Amino acid sequence: MQRRDVLKTLVTVFLASAGYSASAPQSKRSRWKTAFGLNGFASSSRKYGKIFPIWEVLGFAAQTGFDGIELHGTWPMGAYPKPKEPQRISALKRLYDAYDLQVFSIQTGAGGGFSPAAVNRKRWLEEFRDQAHFAKALGCDCISMWPGGRLQRQTLQEAIVHLGQSFREAAKIAHDLGLTDNG
Repeated sequence: MQRRDVLKTLVTVFLASAGYSASAPQSKRSRWKTAFGLNGFASSSRKYGKIFPIWEVLGFAAQTGFDGIELHGTWPMGAYPKPKEPQRISALKRLYDAYDLQVFSIQTGAGGGFSPAAVNRKRWLEEFRDQAHFAKALGCDCISMWPGGRLQRQTLQEAIVHLGQSFREAAKIAHDLGLTDNG
């Protein structure tokens, strides 16, 4: 059985066990929200050369009752828009709105957040600030971070300290934008 078939089966079983119908869209007032990330499509495109038209992915999500999507910064159209690109941000929002899907999260990297070089950590925070503004403009509930990467001539303990400092600053940025308000 291929991975895609396994995932389809698992999603169907999950939705069925949660009381969802795969043929009828769910109300946005549902107690449980479901979403999936575009990162799997990004890696499959890169690794296997598989083409997934975004409209087919979003159509599948909408038709099977998903409430939202987690964006990936490299797929399908490259880097996230900067705050000074409101037309691109509006175009993305219109795309997901057309399928009645919320962009609940954007996925980001955090490797620069634990760099031993302060200048790299500062650059990472500037990029995070731009991404947080983008997330706010789309109405995201959260920003997910993947702090992968090499230690780069520092101990694990030093990397943890650097990452903690960077995340503390990132939390302040998110808080100032109202992204941490559970309202």
